[in-house]
Amino acid sequence: MLFSCDKPPTRTTGGEETSRVAYAPVLVIVPQGDLQRSLSFLIEAEGFAVAHYGTLAEAFGSSAAANAACAIVDDKVIGSGQEIRSHAAAFPRPMILLVERPGLLPVLPRCVTLTKPFLGPALVEAVWTAASAPA
Repeated sequence: MLFSCDKPPTRTTGGEETSRVAYAPVLVIVPQGDLQRSLSFLIEAEGFAVAHYGTLAEAFGSSAAANAACAIVDDKVIGSGQEIRSHAAAFPRPMILLVERPGLLPVLPRCVTLTKPFLGPALVEAVWTAASAPA
């Protein structure tokens, strides 16, 4: 399910625009529930479109994946290290992994890990950094 906003996201600091990224969805790949709603609200509040998925295969097989700014992946949807490795290798944009215990997942290219529980600003900063990364 894809939700969008009327304008491309911009970020201002001290009243000046400091960053503009192409209008592209953020893939939110987490089980349905409170976490998915909270993450979506936080990302939408930053002006990004959000595409929700419950599995890696659904998300990375979707049409939204081709244009995504980045992907947020909860450790509860990661079946195996090999599955996340293959999706990370094929996905050309950065991924943000939300994990309860760091170090259990393999080191992946273009991936940042946030340890749960985390604060909203840490995720917002990770999304802006990922979305601003060159393609």
